[in-house]
Amino acid sequence: MSESANRTTLEALVAALNASDLDGLDQVFTDDVVMEWPQSGERIVGGQNRREVYSRFPSLPHVTPRRMRDGRVAKETGYWSRPFPAPDWRAPWVERL
Repeated sequence: MSESANRTTLEALVAALNASDLDGLDQVFTDDVVMEWPQSGERIVGGQNRREVYSRFPSLPHVTPRRMRDGRVAKETGYWSRPFPAPDWRAPWVERL
């Protein structure tokens, strides 16, 4: 994957998040994505779980991609300023870290 393609993917990720474009996010994440949120102690595995969680957010979170596969994000680790308890509503779609 070229640096140019990686940059394009990251730009698409930011654009989709800023627009709350859930369909656009499907284009940048792999279907076997792993998202880790250390501050809330949660791990989201798979595209369907990611879609379920993201569709319920009042606004989408800021993410920092670490690895990419085939021009799409394979793993995300999201950091917030302080640890916080995971909300109960996400329990059906997340694993506890």
